[in-house]
Amino acid sequence: MSCPSSTPSTVISAGLAPVTLPLQFGGDVIQESLEIQLADQIVPTLGERLARLSRRDRLTLLEPAASRLLIAAEIQRLQARHPDLAPMFTVAAEAERAITDLQTLQAANGGFRPWAESGDYTQPFLSAYAARAIAAAERAGIVVPPPLRDRLQSYLQGIANNPSDCPGCTREQRLEALLGLAELGQRRPDLMASLYADREQLSDLGQIKLAHLLSRDPNWQIEAALLTTSLSEVTYNTGRAASLNLPTSWQWYGSATAAQAELLQLLVQQDANADQLQAVAQGLMDLQREGAWPSLYDNAVALSALANYQPNRDISEATVSLGSETLGTFSFPGRYSLSRTDLPRGSSELRIDSDGELPYLAAYSYSLPGPQPGRLQGIRVTRTLQPANSREPIATLGLRQPTEPINLPVGAIFDVGRRNHPRPRRQSY
Repeated sequence: MSCPSSTPSTVISAGLAPVTLPLQFGGDVIQESLEIQLADQIVPTLGERLARLSRRDRLTLLEPAASRLLIAAEIQRLQARHPDLAPMFTVAAEAERAITDLQTLQAANGGFRPWAESGDYTQPFLSAYAARAIAAAERAGIVVPPPLRDRLQSYLQGIANNPSDCPGCTREQRLEALLGLAELGQRRPDLMASLYADREQLSDLGQIKLAHLLSRDPNWQIEAALLTTSLSEVTYNTGRAASLNLPTSWQWYGSATAAQAELLQLLVQQDANADQLQAVAQGLMDLQREGAWPSLYDNAVALSALANYQPNRDISEATVSLGSETLGTFSFPGRYSLSRTDLPRGSSELRIDSDGELPYLAAYSYSLPGPQPGRLQGIRVTRTLQPANSREPIATLGLRQPTEPINLPVGAIFDVGRRNHPRPRRQSY
């Protein structure tokens, strides 16, 4: 006897309204529902996901500690306007734990060790990132022990003056140190000219950060604007979004999310026009998976960028329609969730109209009857079967079960080749 089975799946779209999403209902679906969340805050589901990511990182490590502190600071700042934001993320506890970890990791020279047992080795790049988190915490009203801050500032001054401990990356190290010092309120105009003269030697992400640093100094506004304009060469526009098209970096702090967040920070600082800001913010939102970004670090820098962009948003009303039916009209500030199971058949459109940039999340859940061949989550795998010492395949298989059995002679030797097809770049239309 066989038991009836079904395979549940969910398709999620998150971004900024106003938006129109084409939908197709019906077919072989045996159960389906549509859930929509609206909030005049960043992402309605972000707090729950952040709480899970934070619980997962329990070791005393530098990057997670700095990321937790940065997230706590930005959420506390946002909760001043949205008290119900991220109720599962306890700001006070996360900030206290992060500061305790940073105190444990601080070395005698004031920099931070990547982990507690790494001896006297300190990590300049992540120490500068920690300075950003500490500065954000202070702006949010979180108490940071003065020695933690002062010793770090002294360390970054030394790195800015003499970054020779990092052969091949002295420019990047000096740039990160100057960014960390700027976050702590200390500027070094004496080092700006040499950095700008070597700008072509920096990576694209490094040039974004340099433009961000120059934008903080009133004497370097023209150069900052020129650098920002040149970024159009590595930015592609697809529909409503604008995203950076940069080479993949080996560092997690050079991820696509981090680069997009840095670009948004830069444009906010330079008071870019509303259309450009919305397109870059949408590009950052498009990098989410299941309502959040991949890592704790990605979530921290994305949240920081969107928190700075958030004050530019002023929304009073939004209307949600499915096809010709109006599902509801909502007033803001506030947060709303609605769901439907009696969906129309065939093609339709989900339309969210708002008088400002409104974060939304739409989740379409459905079940297909019977066992399914597997979920292809952006990765395709091809296997080839061929006799030993032969290049001519006798069978090619993907993830789907073959429709016909493959008959092989007994005692023969075969080679099985496997090829992974990388996930294509996300496109918007």
